[in-house]
Amino acid sequence: MNDLEIAAGFAGLHGLNVNRVRTRQIGRGALEQWVDDHEDMLLSLDLRQEGALIKFERPDYLAMVGERRAGRMERAFYLAVESPYAVRERDIDKVTDNAKILRAVTGLAAYPVVTAGILSPVLPDGARARLYEDVDRYVAADDTDAALWYRLDPEAD
Repeated sequence: MNDLEIAAGFAGLHGLNVNRVRTRQIGRGALEQWVDDHEDMLLSLDLRQEGALIKFERPDYLAMVGERRAGRMERAFYLAVESPYAVRERDIDKVTDNAKILRAVTGLAAYPVVTAGILSPVLPDGARARLYEDVDRYVAADDTDAALWYRLDPEAD
């Protein structure tokens, strides 16, 4: 997982020292509790996928990101990550839904990221337009249905 590298890309937006950025994966128990505690509010969100709340409870990776200070971590933002072999529209939909849920539940920024080496050959142009490979362009787009594409190198170890 490249979670620290991905998190570092967003760290400056939150005034974090890149060398002190840490991530903490959110466990299934916490995710299930968030859904139970906030179900009515979450059902009112503009989510793209059928069964989005169930899928939220089984993500590829959701993490709190913060800066380690004096042995503890101050939370700053969240990452929602999907890691398919090839990016498909449903991956973009799932990760953007997960980020919307994280924002609603925590009140903090949440960034959707798809990590993959390639785009699916059947990815529609409209879905492709929702992907950004540059953090600054992604943030400037200010589109809750867009995601960062963190391109994996298939030759890397």
